[in-house]
This record gives sequence, structure tokens and C-alpha cells, in this order.
Amino acid sequence: MINPKNSLEGIQPLQGLKILDFTRHLPGPYATFLLASLGAEVIKVEMPNGDPARKFPSLFHLINRGKKSIMIDYRNQKGQEILKTLCKEVDFVIEGFKPGVMKNFHLNFEELRKFNPSLIYCSLSGYGQTGAYQDFPGHDLNYQALTGMAHMQRLANGEPRGTIVPVADLTGAMNAVSSLLAALYYREKTGKGTYLDINLTDLLFSWTSVWYESIAPETISVNSSWKRVKKFILNQKKAQTTSDIKISSLKQVVDHPWATKIFHTLDQWFEQSSIKERIERKRLYFLPYYSIYKTKDDQYLSLGIVDEEKFWKKLCDQLQLQRWSNVGLPTRILFFPWIRTLIQNRLRKKTAMEWINEFELTEIPIMLVKSPRDALTDEHLIQRSVVKNGTLHAPLAFFPKEFSPAPTLGEHTDVILQSLEH
Repeated sequence: MINPKNSLEGIQPLQGLKILDFTRHLPGPYATFLLASLGAEVIKVEMPNGDPARKFPSLFHLINRGKKSIMIDYRNQKGQEILKTLCKEVDFVIEGFKPGVMKNFHLNFEELRKFNPSLIYCSLSGYGQTGAYQDFPGHDLNYQALTGMAHMQRLANGEPRGTIVPVADLTGAMNAVSSLLAALYYREKTGKGTYLDINLTDLLFSWTSVWYESIAPETISVNSSWKRVKKFILNQKKAQTTSDIKISSLKQVVDHPWATKIFHTLDQWFEQSSIKERIERKRLYFLPYYSIYKTKDDQYLSLGIVDEEKFWKKLCDQLQLQRWSNVGLPTRILFFPWIRTLIQNRLRKKTAMEWINEFELTEIPIMLVKSPRDALTDEHLIQRSVVKNGTLHAPLAFFPKEFSPAPTLGEHTDVILQSLEH
């Protein structure tokens, strides 16, 4: 049988596509790295002082492999004329400056399309070419602050914080790639070039909005959970036992003259307590079985059960917590601290690998927590060719067999300029 992943090795679907890349730092170069991985020829245009990311050699090498570098001072007319000539031969132009900078260099879309009517031009900026913040400087943490990401990442004391991975930069890069490929398809059908205004906040805002609205305390709250538990108790007054919970004792509670007042007081307490805010902050992590746990050998396991009842029941069987297996989701939310403690106590009795071997047989979603360095030697990632010989590849279905190293500053200047003379 043909492995569909391996069958794409060496195929470069964008071979023949030529890109003039004015981007620096991380977002734009990561986008053009992905396009180079798909076979495009990327000419990295650098000023005499070079891309500032060259100060971080490891980063620069990772996201600039497979590219060519031309050193041109396009602050002057001569440099601009060279780039306009070069623009006639390219399919994409990608720039990552603040709005208006490329116009000052006379290298904006309106100017370059005079030399190449079918040009696809992408401006990748922090806040976009329009809007109240278009001229604001910014970096990833600023974009996280604007879009709600820093709020959702806040600590227990309410202090906002940013993610360790620069998610705005990287999601913005992916947004640029998908938009450019869509524009390329549009050009194939119509013959027309286009201008793309891509920023680093739009996609991040989309992500946070989807997750914030879908897993909100108004839809999954302790208060509503308690009401559902209360309804369950009242509906089961005549039963003797259910799920190992003694209904007879619960019956005494709900039949008590003070029952209504007790339930009303509890409702008020849940509404006014900090629990509702904690659920809003933690999202899925309010589920006791969607968390990270420590094992006997002081390693960590990620347990990733969400709403799958089959996994919950298997987990209870595996950890000898059968009395909880038929307890509904609302009750599990209410008893989050107790259930989490029970799970942690059980998992501390064996090593991480012992648990992984046991859970593998029951198909419970669990995974060892690894460092990025450990992930480079992970068998699965190597088999998937995300990593080859300790080298990171682009996370794409198509990938080249070999990558040329990142170019030195202006390494290909002479060759590229000579090509313009013919």
C-alpha cells in the first residue's frame, strides 16, 4: 500500500512560482519559508544592514532555508529601479512594513502593478492597512492583548499574560499563505492580479472569539450544573440507589422543610462566588480529566478527555474509580477538586510509561509531556517526516527532499542582477 504522505515527498506544487520577499523578523519570513517548502523560488530582499532576525542565527536559519538573498538599498532611486525590473518576473510580492512605508519607497502595489499587471501583492502588518490602529507599532504580545488572548490566558489572580509561542505572528503567517494561494487560484481563472491586506490580529481574534463564545460560563456554568443536579435529585426521590449514591439520604434533604431555602442559598452562592469566573478562565480545564498529571517517576502525562462518555467510563475502570463512572457531567464539574485529586493520587502510583502502556490498550487519549528538544527525537514525528535527521521541516503535505541553508546577506545579489541583463 502506498503511504499517502511519502508519495508526496519531492513533489513541489509551486515550482516555477517566483516571490519577491521584503519581510523581516518572524511572520513574513515564516510565510515565505512555507511557500519555499512548496517549491516556490523566494528572493529575500535585504537592506545593507540585513534582516534584524540575523541577530538570532538559529531562528534565522530555520525560517529562511531554501531562499535566495539579494542586497539592495531601495531607499534610493537606483535600488528601486532594479527592484521594479525584477518585479516583472515575479508572481508574488510580500512586504511586512507599517502602512505607507512601501509607498514611500515607490514599491507599493499601485506602482509595481504598472510593471506586472498580474502581480499578487501581499502586505502583512500588525493591525492592517486601515482602522484606528493601522499606524500603531506592535509585536505579538500587543496583538494578544487586543484580541482577548492575553485575557483568556490570565492567571488565577486575574493577571493577564501572553502565550510563550508567538501565536499572532505564526497564525498571521498561515493566514497570508492561505490567502496568497487563494489569490493564485483566482488569477489562474481570471488572469488578474490582486492586493491582499493581511494582519496579525484578524485570525487570532477569530480563534479567541470562537473559543470564548463556544465554551462560555453562560453555557457551561456551575450554577446551571447545580440546578441540573438538583432536578436529578428531585426526580429520583422514589429510587433507592443510583450510581452508588444513596438516594435515601438525598431524599431526606429534598423533603426537608428548609430544602427550598437551602437550594436558593446555594444558587446565590454559586452565582456570587469566584467559581463562575474560574470556569470562564479555565475553559476546558475545568474538566478534571482534561488536565496534566504527575506520575511516580516525576514525569507528566496529559489526559485529554472532553465530552466522550466512553473515555470517562474507561478512565474510571482503569483507575478503579467505578463509583464515579455513571455520575453525569454537571456533578463532575461540581466535584472538580475531589475528582482531580482522586485521579492524581491514582496516577502517582505508577511511572509514566507504565500508564502509557496500560492506557494504550484502552484507547484513552493520553500523551507524555515532552520538551521541544525531546520532540525532535520522537519516533512518530520522525516517521511523519516533520523531523528529518534532527532538522525541522515545514508542516505541509508537500515537502522537498533537501533544503538549502539560509542564505548569507546578499549571497545571490550578483547572480540575480546578471539575470536581469539578459
